[in-house]
Amino acid sequence: TGKFDGNQGMGKYKFQPNKQYATGMNKEINETLTDRDLMVFFFIDIKMAYVKMLKVEGYSDLNKDKIIPLAALNIDADFIHSLKESGLKGLTLEQMIPLKSLGIDKKYIQEIRGAGYPNISSDQLIAFKSQGIDASYITKLDAADIKLGNGKTTQDADEIISFKALQIDESYVNELKQAGYSNIDRSDLMAMKSLGIDGAYIKSFES
Repeated sequence: TGKFDGNQGMGKYKFQPNKQYATGMNKEINETLTDRDLMVFFFIDIKMAYVKMLKVEGYSDLNKDKIIPLAALNIDADFIHSLKESGLKGLTLEQMIPLKSLGIDKKYIQEIRGAGYPNISSDQLIAFKSQGIDASYITKLDAADIKLGNGKTTQDADEIISFKALQIDESYVNELKQAGYSNIDRSDLMAMKSLGIDGAYIKSFES
């Protein structure tokens, strides 16, 4: 009950849980949901079929704290299947939450794998996406021809994350090359960037 003014309103409501739904959901997740829990389930629109779908996908250890964020982010069967098809198998429900919230999908995973990281883990993908690392960034960094050492042909995924966090890109590497450092080691590169050493500093120091 209450009043509305256009699309805005105020008033009071009484939530009346569906007892049949409550009994069925309690049985599915082996937990006794309170009226408040049931109201949250109602607002997020968690249907019985959703919980059953998670079980079919191999996730039987369910509780309200796991189900709520999954349903709120619309982590459905299609999303779960797409992750498996991308090579990310054996993921826990908790690992899927940041993947979905960051928009990491099959297309992004294939993009990163194709850029030279075929064995990238879910945790590394999360770090990549949160830092804004895409195939373009990786390709340009590879083109800068950073000294790798140890017979490596590409940067480690964790090193790429460090580079991006420090805002090391191809322009910075080329700037150092122009200043006379054409064969700089990756560890020295990170140390120099973290201290703010750039081409201008090197030239002024030499002067």
